[in-house]
Amino acid sequence: MSAALTLTWWCSALPSRRTRTHSASDSAESACRATAAVGDNRLSAEQRRALEILAGGPRGYTKARLLADGFTVDMLADLVREGLATAQRETLRVGGRTIRVERYRISDAGRTAIEE
Repeated sequence: MSAALTLTWWCSALPSRRTRTHSASDSAESACRATAAVGDNRLSAEQRRALEILAGGPRGYTKARLLADGFTVDMLADLVREGLATAQRETLRVGGRTIRVERYRISDAGRTAIEE
C-alpha cells in the first residue's frame, strides 16, 4: 500500500511555511536543515528526555504520542523554535480516510545538544 503525503512544514531557519507532496520515504531532515547554536543554553531535564526519545525514532514521533508521554505543546514548540527539532504536518489518506498528524523529529543541532 502506497500513501501520498501532503506536508506542511516549518522550522526556525525558514521565514515561511511551505507545502509539498512527498513519498512516504522522504526525510524531514532533507526538507528542513535547521542549524541552531545551542550556545550557553542548557537543556532542561524535560527537553533532554524529549530529544532522547526523538533520537530513538528514525521517523520521529507524532504530537499525540509525545503529549501522551507527558510533554507540553509549549515545550515542543520551544524545541522547534530553537532548532533542536523539526515538526511536520502530514495528511495521510489510508483506506479512504484522511488523517492529519503532526510529526516531530530531532535535528542535527538537537543531536549535538544531547551529546554535551
